[in-house]
Amino acid sequence: MQQVIDNLYYGSERDQVPEGWAVINAAKSPWMMQVVGKVSSDHPNYLIHETDDVLTLNLVDAPFEFKAEYTDPIFKKAFEFINANKNKRPVLVRCNQGRSRSMSIILGYLGKMMLLDCDTFQECREEFEELFPDYLPGKGIQQYLENGWSRVIKL
Repeated sequence: MQQVIDNLYYGSERDQVPEGWAVINAAKSPWMMQVVGKVSSDHPNYLIHETDDVLTLNLVDAPFEFKAEYTDPIFKKAFEFINANKNKRPVLVRCNQGRSRSMSIILGYLGKMMLLDCDTFQECREEFEELFPDYLPGKGIQQYLENGWSRVIKL
């Protein structure tokens, strides 16, 4: 687990959530499967499941570009969840390895909140990687951010 800014951290499935923290679990397996099980794509919690302190997102590190119609609502809800919680308690954003989906959500959030000194996705990514050299996005999420950066930071 690593701190990004005050009350915002990223990590992996190996990181336990300290008591009193909020958490975003950004992976279909194991978290989404534990929360809602195997459901059809028209199920109301197919993409997102939220409780007071846990946001579970159906994100799979696919090798093809993530579709905006599915991923935009996920990123928007993640940004909203971070904003709703980080002034009250720490927020941990985690995925399986802690290097792709969780860090991509953080990168998008920092871009949205203008906490990076950059204009384009490539500039933001380079600045982010200087701060967090472990960032290793999967091909699909990288293409989603690269091709839709101006849209994502407005979510």
